[in-house]
Amino acid sequence: MKSIQFNKHLFYLEESGALIWPKKSVGIVSDLHLEKSSYFAKDGIFLPPYDSYETLLNLKKMIKTNGVKKLILLGDIFHDNYGFERLETNSKKIFKSILDSNEIVFVHGNHDENINIPDVKFFYNFTENNINFSHEPKENNNHQVCGHLHPKITLKVNNKKISKKCFVLTKKIIFLPAYGKFTGGLDIKDKVFNKYIDKNSIFFPIHNNKIYEVNDFLTIKNKKL
Repeated sequence: MKSIQFNKHLFYLEESGALIWPKKSVGIVSDLHLEKSSYFAKDGIFLPPYDSYETLLNLKKMIKTNGVKKLILLGDIFHDNYGFERLETNSKKIFKSILDSNEIVFVHGNHDENINIPDVKFFYNFTENNINFSHEPKENNNHQVCGHLHPKITLKVNNKKISKKCFVLTKKIIFLPAYGKFTGGLDIKDKVFNKYIDKNSIFFPIHNNKIYEVNDFLTIKNKKL
């Protein structure tokens, strides 16, 4: 794990793609996109049907490893509004055990904005200690943690280019990588990131179950892990 300071609070970046707030026993994840494979299967596009099960196992392991008591889910936890109903039995058991064992903050995403899960309270924004937690970045000056953009970074390793999920840390925002097994990513050099990223931004790619730190965005294409 990597430790960072954000709005005078200590956080850990975990190799799974989770953000840990140790003082609060809080874990934060975004963009699991559970039941993505079953969503595409109805249109005849078949992906391995184990994405939800593997993602939920990883989530349960993260919770136990880090002593998480409160779980903030930053949206697109399911790939669509009916994904919860499609969970197969074993996956649903794991998901329910996570809900039953933790305080849950479920923030709506653009994929699961109208989802209905029994006994779960939903938010569009959630604020704690002057940090705003939302699915998409908000146009304000507050410190915020969000997902949605699925950041990834392209680096040169032994003269080969590789793309890896990454955390992005700016002065005011932490962008989380997509947590789900089958989620893709948007390269940080995409124009969508232009209004958020500057020369002081720090990138934390996840590679071979380790987290690295890249400080210089201007020369990022030449960086090696």
